[in-house]
Amino acid sequence: MASVHVFSNIVTVQLALGATQVGLTDIVRDLYQYWKPGMEPPSIESLMAQVEAPAAEAASTVTSDGEVLDPRVPPHLFQRSKDARARLTGS
Repeated sequence: MASVHVFSNIVTVQLALGATQVGLTDIVRDLYQYWKPGMEPPSIESLMAQVEAPAAEAASTVTSDGEVLDPRVPPHLFQRSKDARARLTGS
């Protein structure tokens, strides 16, 4: 094959010089078939083993002015936000 282009349910194949389309129909027909007869579904346990454990929630802290700081946000961004809010309100 020289090139293959797939767009939604349309497959365009440009064959290389001297190539034939023998077997190409079977490949394209089965391209999107996810489930085939005789396949066994995976167990819930095997699927759950592949899922990553959720990250622990980071504890937020409350400043003396009552702001809640999320430790996942860099401190300079909090300060930038505070400065912008002060410029906007004129305080």
